[in-house]
Amino acid sequence: MTEPVFISENPESFGVAIKRLREAQGWTRADFLRQLGKTGYYMHATTLKRIEEGEQIAKVHEAVIISRLFGVTVEEMGPVGMDEEKQLLAYLKHSNTLFADIGARFTEIVSSWLQERQTLQQHVERANELGLAESNEDLSTAHQLLLKFGTFEAIQKDVLNRLKEKENR
Repeated sequence: MTEPVFISENPESFGVAIKRLREAQGWTRADFLRQLGKTGYYMHATTLKRIEEGEQIAKVHEAVIISRLFGVTVEEMGPVGMDEEKQLLAYLKHSNTLFADIGARFTEIVSSWLQERQTLQQHVERANELGLAESNEDLSTAHQLLLKFGTFEAIQKDVLNRLKEKENR
């Protein structure tokens, strides 16, 4: 799969141009998205907000459609970074932001997972001390969950299996 090509090494400049032109038309973001939808291209409101605020870089096809909607050229909307170095720096900036965000969310999930795993293990140990039979549905489910998701390696194996299944569809 080909990597998308982004339109500007300075996402703020393109986003500022969108906002300026949108407001000059008297359009809210919702109005702009409706007008954009009439062209056959649909964009999520969050995507528009992130582009306008410089948090996300517009892709080339988005920039072309948006510039046509306003009746201007892409170049008139902001500097176009097409050389390899500028494009790479834009990719890096974008990737850094996404990776940091995902890393922070992943850390929160792992923290919750560690706490819940410990709690489940304690309940299973207590059930075993009380002599509950493994045929008990809840205890059996707890054992299955600990096998499937009890270690990082088990989770990684599950993720890889899901990816393989997805590829085979």
